[in-house]
This record gives sequence, C-alpha cells and structure tokens, in this order.
Amino acid sequence: MSQTAILSRCEIETMGPLVPEELTETGVAEAFLSDLALKHVAMMADPTTNYVAERLRLPRMLTEELLQQLYREKLIEVRLQTTVGATRYAMLDHGWDRLTRLLSVSGYVGPAPISLADYTHMMRLQSIPSHPAAMENVREAFHDLVLPGSLLQTLGCVINSRRSLFLTGLPGTGKTAVAERINNALSGPIWIPYAVEIDGQIIRVFDAHCHQAAPDDITPAEYDHRWILINRPLVIVGGELTLENTDLTWSSAAKFYEAPFQMKSNGGTLVIDDFSRQRVPPQDLLNRWIVPLERRVY
Repeated sequence: MSQTAILSRCEIETMGPLVPEELTETGVAEAFLSDLALKHVAMMADPTTNYVAERLRLPRMLTEELLQQLYREKLIEVRLQTTVGATRYAMLDHGWDRLTRLLSVSGYVGPAPISLADYTHMMRLQSIPSHPAAMENVREAFHDLVLPGSLLQTLGCVINSRRSLFLTGLPGTGKTAVAERINNALSGPIWIPYAVEIDGQIIRVFDAHCHQAAPDDITPAEYDHRWILINRPLVIVGGELTLENTDLTWSSAAKFYEAPFQMKSNGGTLVIDDFSRQRVPPQDLLNRWIVPLERRVY
C-alpha cells in the first residue's frame, strides 16, 4: 500500500508526498519498475546506481534493489563496484532482447510513475485551496481591470466554490480577461506526478507548457521525487478544441499516452474560450463532461 493514500491534507501541504522506503510503497508493480530501470540503463552511456536513481526519481536504495534484480536475471552485468551508489552496470545480450520487447509495447523512459489511486487521492485533497480567497486576494488578482465591486464579490464566491462558471456577453467586453485572472486568486501550489501508471500503460501528466514548477524555497527538503510541486495551472483552449482533445492521446511513436488538457488543469483553472465556436457542437462538449462535473470526478 502506498504511503500517499494515508496522508491528510495538512501533511501533504507541510511535508509533501512521503519518500517510499520499500518498493511495495510505490503503488506500482515491481516488475514494471524493473523494466523501466532496464530502459534507463540501456539509454545511458555510463549507467551507475546514482544516475539511474536520478532518472527514476526513486531513492538510491530502491533503485539498487531494482538493478540487483536485473543482475540476477542476467539482463545486466556489474562492470565496476566502488563506493556506495557508484556501481557501474552494462547491458547483456539477454537484456537487449528484453529491451526490444519492452519498447515495442511502451516507449516511455522517464521518472517512475505513481498509481491511479494515489493520483486520485492527491487531487481530491488539493482541489480546493486550504485558505479561501479573501476579497483582498480577489482585488489583487483583478487589479489591472476596472470591475464593479458587485462583480468582484460574485467572482470571489465562484473562486471559493471551485464550480463551473459561464461568462456571457458581447465581444470585447472582457470575458476572456476575467477568466484568465480567476486562477490568480487561488492560493498555494499543488503536487502533481510526472506520470501515472494504469494496468502497465503510462499517462504522462507533467507538461512544461502547462505547468510551472514552484520556487525551490517552498519545496520540502525531502519528498517523493516522482511528484513535482507546481503553481496551480491555468490551461486555456479555444476554437481549435475537438472531442478527440478531451480523451487520452496515444503517441504511436513514443508508445504512451498524453493526459488530456482537463487532466492537466486539475487543481487549477480550465478556460474554454469562445465556447460554441469549436469545431464540434457545444452540446457534445457539455455531454462529454456533464457526468464528471456532477460527480466531481478528478
């Protein structure tokens, strides 16, 4: 069982995701992690325990355990063993054969993923900021716009409710400008994973185009590095939106899934600009999300 699943909201905000001490605490099958470690060894010119651990975002002791398992299976060999963490490895023929089979199924080579259960638990805890937005925060978020006090109060209620909002009006009245600034009133960063594993398949969540890492001075000293602390994301989509964009995107070249934009905006704000001008009927978009919105599925 993963330690993340037992964390409270206060513990997540103060300590971050706990560092796994055993492979079973990662929430991901050991065989999957071993295969991922083998990919990293194959892609590195000089693979050592420390280097592989950095790529996997796992503690050195757990990485060493994975590498030793690969060694016992005759997939890799030990080239040089000196200080702790500096053990050098090299691929064997059997390892190259295994790698070919692995890459034909999934080409993902990155940080170790987390489980869907852990992702769901973390998103539920972090979806609503621990401190509601005060009127001072709302005014600061919209300080560069001239808005009536009644509208600011309404926006404050919407921000704290974390519900869906429709902004209507004539073109040029500032709907997009208001929507883009709602996210500025949300307090506190959130933790998101680099990737999620489901039944052996990978969904990549972290996107440098949508997510901005939080400053180092507010990041805990020790945490599970499979997660990254980011500012609450703001994702904006417009007339280019199609129904296919709302589903997982499979890359035939990389052989893993990319998270849809609504998943990348979890914990932040999703702005659908120029609604009804998309290439699909607005009813289809609403029907796509109506059940998740009603049940608050993250």
